Amino acid sequence: MPHLQKQEYDAIVAGAGPAGSIMALVLADAGLDVLLLEKRDEIGIPVRCAEATGSRAELERFVDVPDEWITDTIDGARLISPGGRMFEKSFPGVGVMLDRTRFDAGLAAAAAAKGAEVRTGIEVTGLLRDGERVTGVTVRDNHAKTAPDIALRARLVVGADGVESLIGRWAGLPTLWKSTQIFSCLEAKVKSRREGDGVLEFYFGNDVAPGGYGWAFPGGGPIWNVGVGIDATRSGRVPAGPFAERLIDRFDPDCEKIEWLGGAACKSPSLAKIYGEGIVLVGDAAHQPNPLTGGGIMNAMEAAAIAGECAAAGLRSGNLTPELARYQKEWHRNVGRVNDVYYRMAELVYRYSDDQLDHLCERIASLLDHQSGRVRPLLFLRDLLSLPRDFVLASLRIIPVNRWAIF
Repeated sequence: MPHLQKQEYDAIVAGAGPAGSIMALVLADAGLDVLLLEKRDEIGIPVRCAEATGSRAELERFVDVPDEWITDTIDGARLISPGGRMFEKSFPGVGVMLDRTRFDAGLAAAAAAKGAEVRTGIEVTGLLRDGERVTGVTVRDNHAKTAPDIALRARLVVGADGVESLIGRWAGLPTLWKSTQIFSCLEAKVKSRREGDGVLEFYFGNDVAPGGYGWAFPGGGPIWNVGVGIDATRSGRVPAGPFAERLIDRFDPDCEKIEWLGGAACKSPSLAKIYGEGIVLVGDAAHQPNPLTGGGIMNAMEAAAIAGECAAAGLRSGNLTPELARYQKEWHRNVGRVNDVYYRMAELVYRYSDDQLDHLCERIASLLDHQSGRVRPLLFLRDLLSLPRDFVLASLRIIPVNRWAIF
């Protein structure tokens, strides 16, 4: 077992992704003894992300962002309908493309700089309990499989262990994903003759990505991230691979495939409970990604910042559980209720036929033209009224929030 500084901590955080590292940073900055654990040998590897997120200014609400973390600036979105109709909307500086390997490693280093103990290659294997209260974890060194598990005590255990989270389930929290809530994702990092222009491309259609969408995101210079997220229950048992290959050929048949990245993104309504006695969940483990896009970096950091502040107050006062309940309320007020609207939107849009998607794209493109200044009242009213009624009703419920909520 790699040497640990102690066997008892104020907080143990399982998972060194954006949620876990920000949680550890906030708790350590409050003067608490924090252990941040990552089961993989290297933080940020392998990458399981299309790497688009909010703006640099929004990221810097949580941590200083050096230039090497960013590979490109996002200035807009380009949507391609099943029938090939393309429309584009400019959003200068709305987001950035990240180098997730450097980004994740950098966040963990920032937590360490605040005093958190960071250890890799150590996997959480179970929870310690005193009745209903979680009092710590058992861990093992992934390089010493025959060695006995070690018990580590903590006043708080943080489950930041991603989509495949076991910690929430061990704690009895309702974290199990339904099969219809999971996007099976496959992406290739490619080198293309197409130079990136800072615009994210989204492809729709049941031949492209049944129950989901395809993407091509510029990663700086000739590099692009091109992939698909499909609903495997709607793909006729065809895995994501053939859909990804087809989209890459459509994007640029002559591109060079540098590496393949696989994973899962998920959509779900807010969980009924994301904390318990001595335990709290953040990020994908708490079902906090945006359900419409599957993007979760900004949501994970926002949740961890709220949870960290609440947990630090509870640990200092000795009254932890009410503070964790406050975290759940604050999360729902800030982002969770909007996620629930996006979930309803996703349940509609990703079940539309190609004809319905073409009609929706056509009408939205026309409405965006009106918004750009070519307003013709009767045509605007026609386009608005011709949108699917269920789509309009869902859209009206989206509460204005920071733009990054979509990523």
